Amino acid sequence: MERIRISRATSSRLQVGMMVLATAMLLVLSCDKDTTGTIQVNSTPTGAAISLDGVSTGCATNYSLANVAAGAHTVTLKLSGYEDFVQGVTVVAGQTSTITATLTQTHDYPSSLVETVPVGDGPFGVAVLPSGQYVYIANTYSDNVSVIRTSDNTVAATVPVGDGPACLAALPNGNSVYVANGSSGNISVIRTSDNTVVATVPAGSYPYSVAASAASDYVYVTNIYSESVSVIRTSDNTVVASVPVGSYPYGVTSLPNGDYVYVANHLSDNVSVIRTSDNTVVATIAVGQRPTCVTALPNGSYVYVTNASSDNVSVIRTSDNTVVSTVSVGDEPWFASSLPSSGYVYVTNSLSDNVSVIRTSDITVVATISVGDQPINVAASPDGSRVYITNELSDNVSILGY
Repeated sequence: MERIRISRATSSRLQVGMMVLATAMLLVLSCDKDTTGTIQVNSTPTGAAISLDGVSTGCATNYSLANVAAGAHTVTLKLSGYEDFVQGVTVVAGQTSTITATLTQTHDYPSSLVETVPVGDGPFGVAVLPSGQYVYIANTYSDNVSVIRTSDNTVAATVPVGDGPACLAALPNGNSVYVANGSSGNISVIRTSDNTVVATVPAGSYPYSVAASAASDYVYVTNIYSESVSVIRTSDNTVVASVPVGSYPYGVTSLPNGDYVYVANHLSDNVSVIRTSDNTVVATIAVGQRPTCVTALPNGSYVYVTNASSDNVSVIRTSDNTVVSTVSVGDEPWFASSLPSSGYVYVTNSLSDNVSVIRTSDITVVATISVGDQPINVAASPDGSRVYITNELSDNVSILGY
């Protein structure tokens, strides 16, 4: 067998060539190997901002994060009104890992100031149409009503009314809004289809607050100086009764079943209960000092009364007209309104510039929310997602949401 002799130089060149070939093969193998994977991130509700390992991706759920390096990662989801969601995930090269998050609301009631809307001079009363599409604001010092379109929180119309409008109420059928003009002693009736005043109804001396019956057939108006409640039949806008009540009646509310109307008598420190079948006062309930407002829970079980001078709220059980609890709130509470669920009541504290939120299951204040200057009145949207507060001295409306 013939032996092949390889010189030292040739051997060196062969070694170098083999090393180059091996390196090239490694490079080919490295390029062919997939080292990244995908994370599919889903959430309910959608729209949550996605961060990966503490760095914002600029994306929101539901979304697929591609080309993520293989290995362990942390995904964080953030959405206003919901708790942050954090979960670890291991990415396998060439595969898709899925994260499915059900976000938890920070509260089950509107608690964040989401917008402030400028309106007229001295906004006082507030009413939300049953459709939720418009909110009506009575501006006491500019003698008009601002109509806020809720889709973009813009004032869509301004309706001139009487002198010194205080409170107002929308009929449950949504057709009309009744405005109590304190200084001119009458009620303006606004047709909501075109925001036109279609009637002016005489009332007592200084009409102040308004409540509509559930059937939309009657409206009840408190008259401060004449110490009475005017009962207006809405079919022809005629005053059909005047019911004597306590001293300086301020707030008024109608039970959902329409059987009774409750009236806060500011100077006599009590609440009158009117039976609507014959417009007779059938009970008088002692409450705190200088009651200003009454609001009935939508389920009709309780009535909440704000006591301005004693800085608290009296809770009346409607089955026997007994005060079952008294809860302390802020400085000079003025008006109150319940969410449609009956789960929470919002109270405006006019001198502390905030709103107390009372959980009705245990009659406990669970939140205090700062709003504008001298908040007066409050109303919730029909779906409970928004709460509207009039701020008399800052001439605007605070909107609370999630």
